[in-house]
Amino acid sequence: FRLVHAHLIMSVRVSAPGKVILFGEHAVVQGKTAIATALSLRTSVTVTPPRPADPKQTTITLALHDVHADAKWTWEQDVLANIVKPDPLHPAPCSESLFSQLFSLVGPPYQGLEHPGITPEHMKGVAAFLYLLLSLRGDNNQGFIFSVNSELPIGAGLGSSAAFCVSLVGALAETFNVWKCNGCEKCSSGYPCHEQAVHLNQWALQGERIMHGNPSGVDNAVATHGHALKFTKAAGYSLIEKTPTLRILITNTKVPRSTKILVEGVLRKTEAYPAIMKPTLDLVHTISEQALIYFNNYFNEINSGTTVDEALRNLEKHLSVLMNLNQHLLTGGLGVGHPALDKVCEISARHGLTSKLTGAGGGGCAITLLPHSTSAGLVEQFKQEIREQ
Repeated sequence: FRLVHAHLIMSVRVSAPGKVILFGEHAVVQGKTAIATALSLRTSVTVTPPRPADPKQTTITLALHDVHADAKWTWEQDVLANIVKPDPLHPAPCSESLFSQLFSLVGPPYQGLEHPGITPEHMKGVAAFLYLLLSLRGDNNQGFIFSVNSELPIGAGLGSSAAFCVSLVGALAETFNVWKCNGCEKCSSGYPCHEQAVHLNQWALQGERIMHGNPSGVDNAVATHGHALKFTKAAGYSLIEKTPTLRILITNTKVPRSTKILVEGVLRKTEAYPAIMKPTLDLVHTISEQALIYFNNYFNEINSGTTVDEALRNLEKHLSVLMNLNQHLLTGGLGVGHPALDKVCEISARHGLTSKLTGAGGGGCAITLLPHSTSAGLVEQFKQEIREQ
């Protein structure tokens, strides 16, 4: 993530990027490999203390500006007292009973529910905010205003909730001096050191669990580190230091869906039909691992004298095949497709391109590989056909 101090108003702003999963959706939840990378689209959290004229103001306010202009929650400190025993240096999950208590603070009589922009998913996000705030603030009972702004569409598979959790945790750590590294020189530069980043990532995962139940952890890892990475539940994440430059077009179908419901649906299907589902998940895993091999082959070919253009053509040809296979496994095997995503893939194929869903599926976003030889005219034609659907 990225930290910015706004000294004139004594505020702190932290931002974190969204992500796209290139390969491995859903399989990663069940221990397989996924490959993901960061986007230039970001979410930011700004923390502002009380004005100097009112230093004893103790109200906590959360404003979700991009959800609705009036999406705002306010809590007095006596309402929030003694709910969570703070332990900022030891990330811990939120229990079901605690979640119920926090969720009750999100609904009436608190503000934010008078307009149609607020959904149950937003309310879970507010509950995650409360849990992370109360866990990381220690014994600080000062009032603050938390303002959230985002370039990421919500519920589209681009990691908006993880970007929110990571930027929130980063802002809380800066505001309440939570340093796993004791506040090293690297962290003072605006970017966390590795030890601090790992710590913040673990806290962000607790927020993701509140919103999604059993997330893989890949979204918050990408948002924390801002790199392409390989991820498995057992080994965690490893940064991919060398990645080829790929042109990816993102299409937002604007079909809403719940990551939690889709993930749980695949888990139930795996439990009911393990002899069929486990080999399917293994194939998705093999596709991810094969993509890493093709990435390495790309650099090896260049080092061996192959031109960059030829090596890139080879890579794009292989990735196109892998994307197509991954898409069919996700939709036909795991059952997380949607007609809107099918239409993107259909239009892509008509133009000699390859698309696949990214994220949980069931709507959300699709990614389309644009080979470096793809003309600007073809891209515009493809985009226009998508817009007309």
